[in-house]
Amino acid sequence: MKINNLKIFTQNMIPVLLLPIIISGCSEKSDCTFPNRHMHQYKKIISVNDQNNPNDDLVIKRYFNGENLEMSDYQQTNNIIELNKEDESFYNLIVNNELYYGIDNWEYLYHVMKKNHKDHLEFYYYYTTTHVYFTTDSKGHIHSHTRIVTHSGWSKDPKHRGNTGKVAYIHKMYYGYKIEEENGKLTIIESPLCEDIRNIIKTYPYFKEDPTKKQSVEKMFPKNQLSDVTLSDFNNPFGKPNLEDKSLGNKFINKPKIYKK
Repeated sequence: MKINNLKIFTQNMIPVLLLPIIISGCSEKSDCTFPNRHMHQYKKIISVNDQNNPNDDLVIKRYFNGENLEMSDYQQTNNIIELNKEDESFYNLIVNNELYYGIDNWEYLYHVMKKNHKDHLEFYYYYTTTHVYFTTDSKGHIHSHTRIVTHSGWSKDPKHRGNTGKVAYIHKMYYGYKIEEENGKLTIIESPLCEDIRNIIKTYPYFKEDPTKKQSVEKMFPKNQLSDVTLSDFNNPFGKPNLEDKSLGNKFINKPKIYKK
C-alpha cells in the first residue's frame, strides 16, 4: 500500500508536520472550518512527579477519529492533519488499536525507560486461613461453618507471611508495532522484546501508552535468609538501556511506512 504525503495544519492553515494518522470529518460538535478530509491531533498531559523538575510534565500526542474537544483523557489541539481517503484503512487501524507514533513522542518513551530501569525483587507467598461463617435455615436455626481460604501471590516484602523461598528478579522490557500488508489485508505485528526502545523504533514505529512487559527469573532461597537476598544473587540476567544519552539520532527521523512481506 502506498502512503501518501500528509500535511498537518494549525488552524490558520500553515503546514507544520508530516505524519500518517487516521481519517475523520468534522461533526456538529466542532467549530472547525477546515474544508478537506482531516482530523485533529489530541494530547494528554502526563505528570512526572519529579521533585527536581516539578514543571517537567510530559505530553502524549495521538490522533482520534472524532471531533469532540476531549477524547478519553486527551484534549484536542489546534493541529489538523489533511488526509487522503486512499489510506483510510491504515489510519483507522492505528487509532482503533490505540497506537501513537513513537518518534513524535520520544520524550515520553524516554521517560518510560527512565522510570522502569530499576529492577527489583518479588517474593512468592502461600498460606491458608480458616474462616468461620454462619447461615440460617428455614426454621430460623443458626449454623456455623468453616472454610479454608488460600492466599497466594507475589510481594516485595521479604518478611511477608507465608513466603515460600521463591524469589523473582523483575525486569521491564519494551515492545512496539509495525503494520504489514499481505494479500491486500493490513495486520499489526508486535516487535520482539528489547532493552532499549531505540533498537526497534525505526522498524516498529508505533506504541501503546504502556509499551512495557514484565520479565522475570526465579530462584529458590532458604526462607530464613530472604531479607539478605539482593539483585546481585541473580548474576545480572538482563541488560540495560543507555539512559545517559537521551537522543534518538538523525538516523531515526524517518517517515513511518508499511512493511510488506
